[in-house]
Amino acid sequence: MTRKNAVIAYAFLWLFITGLSPLFGQDETGGELKFGVKAGFNTNFLSQDQPHIGFSPGYHGGMIVNYSFSSLLGLQAEVQYFQQGGQFTVFYNDYRFGGASLPFPFRIEDANLQMHNVDLQLLTDIRLSNFIEGLSIRLGPAIAFNVASTITSEITVPTGDIFITYAETRDFSGSTPRFQLGAVGGIGTTIPAGTVELLLDMYYKYGITPAVEGHSYINYAGVMSDLTAHSIAISLGVAF
Repeated sequence: MTRKNAVIAYAFLWLFITGLSPLFGQDETGGELKFGVKAGFNTNFLSQDQPHIGFSPGYHGGMIVNYSFSSLLGLQAEVQYFQQGGQFTVFYNDYRFGGASLPFPFRIEDANLQMHNVDLQLLTDIRLSNFIEGLSIRLGPAIAFNVASTITSEITVPTGDIFITYAETRDFSGSTPRFQLGAVGGIGTTIPAGTVELLLDMYYKYGITPAVEGHSYINYAGVMSDLTAHSIAISLGVAF
């Protein structure tokens, strides 16, 4: 299945499940509204459209609102800061273009990308309490607004018979689109704790639209593609 077909199938599934909400009817939990906060860590990586792609850590945190249609179905909105990115390597040979970028025409850049996003997620909350108390499956779209992006690199260059490695940090916002669309799927559980509920969520965020535009692992326009951003996240929170 292609990426486009997978996204279409996911969208129809989400719309179908959300559209069924009136059929579940309301019970004692229908109309219940809960608020909460959550935070956690995520492992990030970019799509494998180019070689030499790696993982990088990140973190996230924000607020949630959960509305109950019934004890079986709800809708959860989340607004949070979400740090995405990944690692990649670029090999430079400026002589290829008939010139040289002095003083180092040959160099290898090991880069770590950090994208600072404000993430909005709208998740269908499918509750499996009839099987395991407090367990839910959540899925839905995610829209990210990119506030800023930075690259932290280690660049290795040959100088005669030795190699020198130096560090560099630069702004990368020009290569990361301001808005990025994704899809989220995962599981969550709630644990009663007095007047509040403890939350544990584990989910996968799949990037649909590009997060990095025009990347080439050899810095050559003939071998260039857009990369999407993906994350595996775990978070803890509290709802009241």
